[in-house]
Amino acid sequence: MNALLIGRRKSEMCSQTHEVCAKMDGFTAQDLATSVAVIKARLRAHHGATSRRKSVTPDDHD
Repeated sequence: MNALLIGRRKSEMCSQTHEVCAKMDGFTAQDLATSVAVIKARLRAHHGATSRRKSVTPDDHD
């Protein structure tokens, strides 16, 4: 009974994984870079052009 349940769960996971792989088929590194650039541009537009992060150098600490 337990082995049957484990086998069924494993086959469900495998089919989900293959579904994701099928969707990712043809997705290149260039597509990924483009997606990241678009997301960064949207974030910049949403939060404003200026970054709130300040670069901290060792000299800044007292």
